[in-house]
Amino acid sequence: MSDSNRFTDPRTHRYTIATPTRENPVLVVCPKCEEQAYVLPDPKKSERSAKLVCHKCGYSDRSDGSIQVYKWHDNPADSYFECDLWLQTNCLGYTLWAFSEKHLTLLEEYIEAGLRERTKDPEIGWRNASIFSRLPKWMTSSSNRNEVRKGLQKLRDRL
Repeated sequence: MSDSNRFTDPRTHRYTIATPTRENPVLVVCPKCEEQAYVLPDPKKSERSAKLVCHKCGYSDRSDGSIQVYKWHDNPADSYFECDLWLQTNCLGYTLWAFSEKHLTLLEEYIEAGLRERTKDPEIGWRNASIFSRLPKWMTSSSNRNEVRKGLQKLRDRL
């Protein structure tokens, strides 16, 4: 099998993918104008705080650094302001979502792969905290691959 059709889990933790960076902001729905807004790190306040910025209407907000990491299943929202994610769509009766362009790219690579591998960490062994070890069955099933691809393309079109 060619390497282009192989995906090796980079062991990206759910917390890491939900934490915005300058290069990879979390994309959300602006609470004021409902257009695309950005959650970015706010290092001026503290290492764990973030700011919400909308370039369309000028809305901005700052977080105190508290994070809600485990509220994603029922309503996909960002971890700081609990705003709806910009990248979400209905897929097979479920909500398909991504925090950012980087997250979306990783999901696309995973879904496209014919061979999906996990490797054992030499220091800590097997872990079940990777975003790929936590994907729902409807998303990972080969019988749903085409529909999930279409859903991911809808998310890509929103960028």
